[in-house]
Amino acid sequence: NYLKEAIHVQTGIHLNIKSTNNSKSIQLLVQAPKDTNFNKEQYELIVSDSNIIVSSPTNQGLFYGIQTLLQMIPFEKKTKLRFLG
Repeated sequence: NYLKEAIHVQTGIHLNIKSTNNSKSIQLLVQAPKDTNFNKEQYELIVSDSNIIVSSPTNQGLFYGIQTLLQMIPFEKKTKLRFLG
């Protein structure tokens, strides 16, 4: 709900929360670490034409990934998200 509300405040766009994986979605994933020696703050952010994936081995890393994602979204009222960069 935090990400949904933050995007709404920044853009005016209302997002739906669903448990299914489909195109045109933002996915938040806590996944097992790929290495036993990992940083608790690490995350991976993948942005494509059809979806956005934020993944991390910890909730802390997921939080930092969400913060980065929010920094990429301009503060302007729109009907579609457009990313900087």
